[in-house]
Amino acid sequence: MTISNYLNGQKDYGVDIDKTYTATIQLSEASYPDLESVVAYYDDFVRELSVHQNIESVAIVSRLPSDFPVDGSIRQAYEVEGVKYLRDEDRLEGVRVYAQPGSLSALGVKLLEGRFLDSRDDINGARSVVLTQTLADRLWPEGSALGKRMRLGRWSRMQWMTEEHTPWMTVVGVTKDVYNNDPYGLMSNDNGSAYIPLAQRTIWTSHVMEIAVRYRGDGKAAVEAIETVRRDKSIKGCRQSTT
Repeated sequence: MTISNYLNGQKDYGVDIDKTYTATIQLSEASYPDLESVVAYYDDFVRELSVHQNIESVAIVSRLPSDFPVDGSIRQAYEVEGVKYLRDEDRLEGVRVYAQPGSLSALGVKLLEGRFLDSRDDINGARSVVLTQTLADRLWPEGSALGKRMRLGRWSRMQWMTEEHTPWMTVVGVTKDVYNNDPYGLMSNDNGSAYIPLAQRTIWTSHVMEIAVRYRGDGKAAVEAIETVRRDKSIKGCRQSTT
């Protein structure tokens, strides 16, 4: 597997990549047909991997910073509660990322306001979202985004989307910027990102997820731990970060 642009240590993506392995996970839709089974897989994966002494933290997200998006999430439109949108272009765009609770802190992202996603943000929990500073400032330029509500915007070319796909989400946290925008590491046009709990996912244009595992000591032992924990061939390969 080729090393992704996320691993380019010459760029500042807003995350800590020191002593980190990353890999792609592709779950079979036949074996994991619904959100509950997908969430259960990743809950078990994190729990079982975290007990290994060589593992410091585990992040699971739908895309790692600067990785090429396979689901169109690099251009997600958003709507702010109370604002009327007459045209598609009136909606501001940012990056859409689904994340397992604990992933942002595991990636070393810096929290500015509120909180990270946590166990409260489960399938039955209130709809929540964490924004990077750039997107928060663009959506609410005159004040704090914390406690405000937003949702995924429906475009004219996405008529298949219903109210079920676009529930209102409350902003529970704002972080320093994480550079997700450009897959080639050019560090331009960062429109900001919205991190939505994986357990509250409503759009499934791709079943691919990415993991970032930070380890202590011997990297080989960390890889062995990852290989031991996986229960099928869903993990496509491990690649080590470079600094």
